[in-house]
Amino acid sequence: MFEESFALLEAFTPKRIELFREIHISEPSSIRDLAELLERDVKNVWNDLRKLSEMDLICFECVGRVKKPVIKKQIIITTVTVRRNE
Repeated sequence: MFEESFALLEAFTPKRIELFREIHISEPSSIRDLAELLERDVKNVWNDLRKLSEMDLICFECVGRVKKPVIKKQIIITTVTVRRNE
């Protein structure tokens, strides 16, 4: 469980947090639409979306040939500081 928590924290890069928030706020109609809103390359947005999907935080709704990113789980992100005993 402890390792899983760190894996989750490490997976949330600033760009992925921004992406997650934009999906929540704008409800984009497609991956391309999301990339345009964030002014990012579609391929990089897709890679980040796949990572969030693997973590079971988002899913994709297929509308015709278009994949729409949808938040599956809303979470609270916090920072954990761990110090070694010296």
